[in-house]
Amino acid sequence: SRRVARIPKTCSPNSTGMRSGQQIVDKRLRLAANMQRAHRFPMQPCISRPQLPQLELERISTMFVSPVMEIEKDWIDYNGHLNMAYYNVLFDCAGDDAFEKMGLGAAYARTRALTSYSAEVHVCYVRELHFGHSVTATFQLLDHDEKRMRFYQELRHVDGWLAATSEQLSLHVDMTGPKVVPFPPDILTNLERVQVDHASLGVPVRAGRAIAIKRKAHE
Repeated sequence: SRRVARIPKTCSPNSTGMRSGQQIVDKRLRLAANMQRAHRFPMQPCISRPQLPQLELERISTMFVSPVMEIEKDWIDYNGHLNMAYYNVLFDCAGDDAFEKMGLGAAYARTRALTSYSAEVHVCYVRELHFGHSVTATFQLLDHDEKRMRFYQELRHVDGWLAATSEQLSLHVDMTGPKVVPFPPDILTNLERVQVDHASLGVPVRAGRAIAIKRKAHE
């Protein structure tokens, strides 16, 4: 993933219900490969300076929606539902897909040594998911500047109900540093066009939330 740093070698199943870090990575790669094979829009060929074609921009002009993703049995924790970590796996898979279409995918990192890192993520877990459920995830670009992107995602069951939301601040990074650097002009143009189109959707109600314990006035 473009935005996963380090995953610990082991995770205690008594506290998280998760398997080893390598198994998580293997599952993540398998899901990403399955999504790529099933994807409605073929990946762009690797070129020295990736450009996002007009047609691809139009396909995500209103809202990017991922292919259907299946909840796997190994992702279920001791509480009997999808472990919190795998909500992020699903969001990340959909995010990678959207990044690819904006010219910021794997080829971009490989050919230009530029990529993006997560700086901040806020996930709201709205409704449980279970083994056998099928979901899709959306991607909406809310804002960007010369070095950063803020985007919002929703994870929904195929029946339409909301399972979770994610809001993220992402940094554009020169991998030779690594250090935060401005987007090149062609990528900045892509982002500007996508943001203008996505702005027509309005700001989601759940975007911009902060974690706090609300108290009554007399407390």
